[in-house]
Amino acid sequence: MTIHGEPLVRFEWIGANLGVIGERLWEHLVLTLIAVSVGFAISFVFSLLIHRNSRLYLPITSVAGEAEMGTLLAWTAGMRAPEPEMTCVCCGWLAV
Repeated sequence: MTIHGEPLVRFEWIGANLGVIGERLWEHLVLTLIAVSVGFAISFVFSLLIHRNSRLYLPITSVAGEAEMGTLLAWTAGMRAPEPEMTCVCCGWLAV
């Protein structure tokens, strides 16, 4: 939410916090690389198993599909529409 008369982007704040922004960007890139690498390694091992023994295709893909669907359902189940009236915990401000 922007305040009337205030700029959308505060470049002076960005300039003053370049060190923190750089650290967070690097942290994000490292964590993303780790997650993608682990996922690739797991899927590569499963693909080798399926390539050597084709009877494993159905069980592995079924379990992987169920795990993915369970994760998506658990993730989206917590998403609800906001209440019409919410009160800020720290200051008691009422949002209508």
